[in-house]
Amino acid sequence: MPIPPEPGADLRATGRSSFCSGGALTAWANSWLRGGVSYDAAVAAINVAGIRTVGGLADHGEPVPVGWALSALRSAGGTPLRLVLPVPGDIRGVPSIPGLLAAATQAGQLVVGSGLALVPEGCASAGARWRAWNVPDSGSSPVTPGEQQTVSQAAGALRLAVIQATDAFAALDIARWNPAVESLRHREQPISLPPDHVPAAAALAHRGAQLTAVLELAAADAPGGAISAFGAGHRHAALQPLAVAVREALMTAFSAISAGRTVDR
Repeated sequence: MPIPPEPGADLRATGRSSFCSGGALTAWANSWLRGGVSYDAAVAAINVAGIRTVGGLADHGEPVPVGWALSALRSAGGTPLRLVLPVPGDIRGVPSIPGLLAAATQAGQLVVGSGLALVPEGCASAGARWRAWNVPDSGSSPVTPGEQQTVSQAAGALRLAVIQATDAFAALDIARWNPAVESLRHREQPISLPPDHVPAAAALAHRGAQLTAVLELAAADAPGGAISAFGAGHRHAALQPLAVAVREALMTAFSAISAGRTVDR
């Protein structure tokens, strides 16, 4: 069962700044590893998503282009990467490496692959520079929430959370606090996925992106509006299950690997 974040955790922890870059890195690197796209196409897409250099790679004292990290992942075994979106209270999937938990939780995302974990430096803004952390076998961690679900299971859990949240939206009159919430539910959120990504997973990623934007607006008062602390607490409690479902759906969607496909090593 999903482990909800600690009370008071920000509903916006699954915001676009906390998954788009890492999601693109995960999906495009996995596609390249299995031979679905060229090296140049993968690197270009990852650059567009905001990741350009990676520091901390073995034998490299200075940050190097992100493509070097892809080559290091392949040399280390080429196992598929997985996206992890940690929040306070739910850090499953974060390798047990000193300092990595704090960095990953601050950034709101990390990508774990063969012997390496990749985390944006700084904060969840996911700037152009990321850092590589070596992950020895002894530092392996439990599977991520996304790995415990199939795409269909994650999609089903998300549908149920949406149904439950819809009642909360109506009861709490969130649209009145921020009228943009309703229109944003139907707005396309551009995300980067390779052409061979699992179609159902791609659809789930787009749905998760749309709902993330809804959560970001629902977590903030409309301009000039104000609600009581009591009302804000009820709003947070009502939307928290949806935030958890969205986060797990995104991890599942971006990390999905086609059944029967093998990694080209």
